[in-house]
Amino acid sequence: PKSRRVGVTTLEQAMSFALCANRRGQYAVTLSDSREKTARIFEMATLFYDRLDPALRPKRKVESSKSLHFHDLGSQFFIGTAGSIAFGRGDTLQRVHGSEVAYWLANRRDKENEVEQLLAGLTEACSHGEVTLESTSNGNSGWWYEACTAAVSGSSEWSAIFVPWFKDLSLRLPLVE
Repeated sequence: PKSRRVGVTTLEQAMSFALCANRRGQYAVTLSDSREKTARIFEMATLFYDRLDPALRPKRKVESSKSLHFHDLGSQFFIGTAGSIAFGRGDTLQRVHGSEVAYWLANRRDKENEVEQLLAGLTEACSHGEVTLESTSNGNSGWWYEACTAAVSGSSEWSAIFVPWFKDLSLRLPLVE
């Protein structure tokens, strides 16, 4: 769980980009909750590429508006929208970042079951890698709420890390006496 605008998504994108742009045979995935957010996250990842020193920049095969494919390294960083419960099945992933998981598949009737199925495929594909899920709150029910509650109580395989807004000093005002 996190507050808004504390840089978790930016950090996750930087870590996935660095992995794929510097190592051979790496495959990282970020899934967002909406097409609009997916587009913004992809812009963030391409900004990392564009701002990289040209001498350090790996060759990019431009074939998709949703992935950074570093052909010479055989590495790929895909950014998409959570929607298919079969996504990730059969793949081998080194990093998975789930952004705004509390809002995934929001328009589906049986969304909790579908989120569980999607995450089962992603965590299996990334069984020897790293999976980070983050989201702002979406009420006190649903898959995300239950997963966070279980992680906090220690009755889950997930670890909970709360990032509160007040840790970011730029979001605080000095106390006026």
